Amino acid sequence: MLIKQSQFVPPEIERMIKEIQTEDSRFDRELRSAHREKIVLPVTIKSLDGKELIECTSRNISSTGICLLSTTKFESDTQWLLQINRLNEKTSEVMATCKWSREFGRAHSISGWQFIRMTRNS
Repeated sequence: MLIKQSQFVPPEIERMIKEIQTEDSRFDRELRSAHREKIVLPVTIKSLDGKELIECTSRNISSTGICLLSTTKFESDTQWLLQINRLNEKTSEVMATCKWSREFGRAHSISGWQFIRMTRNS
């Protein structure tokens, strides 16, 4: 059973949360070609030669692409294989192009990817 307790939330915390929500909704409206659903999944980015693996987390996804958070900044217009780990324990592999990438905090990057095609492995 959930115990109901009244909690005081400082006004500066409330203000910060509202600002974050506003920033997030503004980000979601910018340059979108399709409706995107917020979804968090582990994604492994693999270089085309298979030598480089980079762990990422999805931010949102649509039929045209995906937004990823990582510790690596990617070059625009480069192609990689995205291994998307799904909740049904399957992994889907998609060829994708990085359309944009920018720093996100001190140690992270956020990037937008356009799907090209499913690979034979999926």
